[in-house]
Amino acid sequence: MERRGDDVWKRMSDIVRPGLVRLHVEAFVNLDGGGPSNSMGSGFVVDAESGIILTNRHVAMRGPSSVVIEWGSSREEVLGPVSAYASTRS
Repeated sequence: MERRGDDVWKRMSDIVRPGLVRLHVEAFVNLDGGGPSNSMGSGFVVDAESGIILTNRHVAMRGPSSVVIEWGSSREEVLGPVSAYASTRS
């Protein structure tokens, strides 16, 4: 028998899961220093209409990149070249 909390967790994950993505990034030039590099990580869709995906800074890297986005296990898209935007706090 499932506990109530388990049911809430499952419903919430069913709502959130479609917006989660896996990112494979290949930086042509890493503006933080060094040459071309690769990274991988996760992210989530902030604004699907504008194409905004939020991920960690170490995944995105600074500089022009090619990005492969995995949407669950059903779909993959290749984007590129793209540039990362990093905000700074004062």
